[in-house]
Amino acid sequence: MLKDIKPLVEAGFSLLWLRERTKRPVEADWTNLPTLSYADLKRKYREGMNVGVRLGKPSKVDGLYLHVIDMDIRDDLYLDDAIDAIEHITGLNVSEFPTVISGSGGKSRHFYFLCDRPLHSKKLWRSDEAKKVDGKSVRCAEVELFGTGKQVALPPSIHPDTAKRYRWKEEFDERHLPEIDADQIEERIEDTERGETGSIEPLGLSLGDAEHMLEMVQPWADDRDTWLRVGMALKHEFGDDGWVLFDRWSKQGRGYDKRENRAQWKTFKTDRRSLVTMRTIAKEAREAEYEAQYDEIADEFEDLPDEEVEPVEGDDDPIDFESLKHLIRLPKHLWKPPGVLGDFVDYYMATAKVPQPQLAVLAALALGSVVCGRGFVTDRDNYSSAFFAAIAETAAGKEHIKKTIEEALVAGGAEELIGYSSYTSNAGVISALLRKPKHITITDEFGRYLMSSRKSGDSNKADEQSTLMEIFGRADGRMAPKSYSTMHKTPEQIEATEGRYVVRPALTYFGLTTPEVLYKSLGAEDVNDGFLNRFIFMQSDIDYVKKNNALPQEVPKSVSAWIREHFSAYAEGEDEIGTIGDLMDPKNPPEPEVIPFTKEASDYLDMIDERYTRKMRRMKRDGSGFQGLWGRTREKAMRLSLFIALSDRRSRIGLNHIKWASDFVEHCDDRFAQQFVTQVGRHRLDPIAETVAKKIASFGPKGVSEGVLLNRCRPFANLESRDREEVIDRLLRVHGVRRVQSKSKRGRSTAIYIAKGESDE
Repeated sequence: MLKDIKPLVEAGFSLLWLRERTKRPVEADWTNLPTLSYADLKRKYREGMNVGVRLGKPSKVDGLYLHVIDMDIRDDLYLDDAIDAIEHITGLNVSEFPTVISGSGGKSRHFYFLCDRPLHSKKLWRSDEAKKVDGKSVRCAEVELFGTGKQVALPPSIHPDTAKRYRWKEEFDERHLPEIDADQIEERIEDTERGETGSIEPLGLSLGDAEHMLEMVQPWADDRDTWLRVGMALKHEFGDDGWVLFDRWSKQGRGYDKRENRAQWKTFKTDRRSLVTMRTIAKEAREAEYEAQYDEIADEFEDLPDEEVEPVEGDDDPIDFESLKHLIRLPKHLWKPPGVLGDFVDYYMATAKVPQPQLAVLAALALGSVVCGRGFVTDRDNYSSAFFAAIAETAAGKEHIKKTIEEALVAGGAEELIGYSSYTSNAGVISALLRKPKHITITDEFGRYLMSSRKSGDSNKADEQSTLMEIFGRADGRMAPKSYSTMHKTPEQIEATEGRYVVRPALTYFGLTTPEVLYKSLGAEDVNDGFLNRFIFMQSDIDYVKKNNALPQEVPKSVSAWIREHFSAYAEGEDEIGTIGDLMDPKNPPEPEVIPFTKEASDYLDMIDERYTRKMRRMKRDGSGFQGLWGRTREKAMRLSLFIALSDRRSRIGLNHIKWASDFVEHCDDRFAQQFVTQVGRHRLDPIAETVAKKIASFGPKGVSEGVLLNRCRPFANLESRDREEVIDRLLRVHGVRRVQSKSKRGRSTAIYIAKGESDE
């Protein structure tokens, strides 16, 4: 016990002893006691005591105040909703908090964080539903902020009811404590209490998405409790638009009664904070799908003779690329990068149920990007960190990207590079980098993330995008959290805040999405602000094909050895092999090894720079407004060429390396630009621009003001302001509409829009 608490005392935790196997402090007036030193605690300790920490004002860590979010889960069904509430209020993913697993068992947790000033305890969220526990009615789930006046049990205390120990989910490190601005969290709490933003937002699913989920959990229609939960989730997600799907799905159950169905549907509410949402259904559907896939694989193994289920050797013949050649638009020489990363492509294809050569090569490049991050740099100051996005239909095998990358990192002893599924704010991104200055984040439903960011007006999501953009350009610098007001802060608090930064952040970001959702979520502003051109997009040409009976294989030894060699090649002494920690120090990483371009490669860079500039000028002349898509093509190619040369085990970047990289990036950018121009522009705004142009023409030579258009043209009026501006821009550039200034009798100037071919009078 004493050994466990010493680092916490040194960090600034205000600890106190609790009675044996209880949560009750030994001292009666514990809230008013001074903070005890380690010597005081050691002197007062008796065998069997539990230990707690006083939160808020008594506990100061680096000048900031320690707080806990208590998540009490009594019914696992409400876990996802509780997590949603926490992430909404804090702006962070729960994986970013140092976490204590309660000795009570189950899913209850304590999440630790710091604030710039002490907060009082407050109930944050609770389920509407209750259950009986030991004869008492209690909420199925609750979330509470613990601050000044509260204390919580710490590991290795023993829970009074279960006799199980509290334990840290991961070994505690005070550097991993996230900082949340007190004003921000109080504002979020107030919003939740007012009900303005406290309700759990729908996922943004289509009815088709929901129907697919229900197909996976069809037996639920026979159980009333789960039947009710499905109805609640559909009502929350779609409102009354979900009735037809609910009724159709309910017919699968015994005793279906349409009248009862309709009556029950009307009782479901859409604005309750704690109701079951489609997050719960999605989770159950995924679990059912995994079980079905597992059973299918198990059946296949049972049908095989014993000698056929031996482990597959790594050098078995890979899937024949030629059989897919007629489907794939990626040039054949780009199907495999040079060197060891090409071996990874073979491994990906040999283990993929859905053969996807385009996604295989993108996964290989992402692996190279994260492994070489921070440790290597070109003589033109390019680091390896890159952003990727894989575009493929549902059930087309995108999940194999995450699986194979993570398996390779684990095999190479670099599992610390496996990052997070997403971020929730600027603070979330920075906190993740402080903990793991070099990592890969693989985000599912990337298109929905962009759509949500665009439509919700959530400042956290907008800040997150801005932070990702900044990180892309700061691979050779430092990254720090946003600065908040230092008024009313102590010098210690200011100093602690200023000391939180990351030198040479190395984030490899990988988004997975379907084409329909992605292109619906994008607009011209996403090109103009520079977010999209930081990504390398790859759209698969293979939609739905028969799945392979691919068996698991070991990661090729060439790949795991290369990861180990290029990730851990740093040490204090000349003859020592370094460790992961060398490259995971946020402030003091080792100096990177310089990998120069050869003379031929440098000359080629100058040539392609001219080519990309011509493309941008041509797009600008054409008036599409999408010339920014090629703004970073050369830079992305240089980043890829760095780890491609290392994959080829070369100490210089040769002509073949930069040529392969530039061919690949240019192919991806060209194709994405083509899809973007035809799908994004046409799908979203061109039809509305045509409608507005016709409406303007109906006013003849006198023209019409924007105010009148808003009253007379509903599709135009329904747009957000930035989309209206884009439509007006298209009217002027594409439809030949003229804009002139007209003055009223009072001298006020108004913009008048006149159709092509009309002259203003």
